Amino acid sequence: MVLILVPLFIRLGYWQLGRAEEKRALETLLVSRGHLASLQIAHTPIDISNLRYRPVYVQGFYDTAHSFLLDNRVEDGRVGYHVLTPLRAANQKFAILVDRGWVPGGELRTALPVIESPDSMVTVHGILNHPDPKPYFSSNAYNRVGHSWPAVVQWIDARAIGVELGYVVQAAVIYLDRDAPHGYLRNWHKVDLQPEKNDGYAIQWFSFATILIFLYIILNLRRRKAPLIVESDKTDE
Repeated sequence: MVLILVPLFIRLGYWQLGRAEEKRALETLLVSRGHLASLQIAHTPIDISNLRYRPVYVQGFYDTAHSFLLDNRVEDGRVGYHVLTPLRAANQKFAILVDRGWVPGGELRTALPVIESPDSMVTVHGILNHPDPKPYFSSNAYNRVGHSWPAVVQWIDARAIGVELGYVVQAAVIYLDRDAPHGYLRNWHKVDLQPEKNDGYAIQWFSFATILIFLYIILNLRRRKAPLIVESDKTDE
C-alpha cells in the first residue's frame, strides 16, 4: 500500500505546483492584455489562446430568436442566469456568444425571464475569454432544458449550440462591458486565480507522503527489534 500511496501523493503534489504555475502565467497574461487597446475581431475562426483576456469589439446582429440562460449563477445571494446571445455579422457563417450579464430566476423554475435583443446592428465591446468550464459532475451533453427559448443550459458547449442553431458558434465568449447598452447586471468579478492555494495543496500532499514514509520506517524498525517468541512443544507426561 505504501508503494502505491507515496508515489500518488508526490504526483498530486507536483500536479498542484504545476497548476499554481499555470495560474501565475494566466494572471500575468490578464494584466498585460488588460491594458491593450480594444481590438476589432472578425467573424472568422478565433485563436483564443492569442486573444484571451483581450479587450475586443465586434459589429453584428444579435440572433434575436435565440438566447441561452447559463444556469445557477449567483449574485448577492440570489440565484439566476447569465444571458448569452449569439452575435452574427451579415453574410457570415460564424457567430460568437456575448455574455450580456445576470438576470434573477423566478420563484418557479418554469418561470423564465424575458430576454430582449435589439434588431439593429450593434457594436459590442467587452473582454474575450473561454466559456466557463463544464461542471465536474456534469455529463458531456450541455444539458439543454426543454425545447423552448430562451434555452436553459448548465454549461456552454459551442459545438452543440452551433448544431442546434445551424451555424458555427465559436468556442469563445465576449463578456460585455459594464457600461455597454443591451445588457443586464454585469458585476464582473476580478479574476482571482489564487495560485497560493495550489502551493498550499502541494505542501499538504508532500507532507502526507513524508508522514507515510516516516511511519513505514518506524513500524518496520519496531518489527525488527521485537523479540521472536517461539512456543515450545509440550511433551506428554
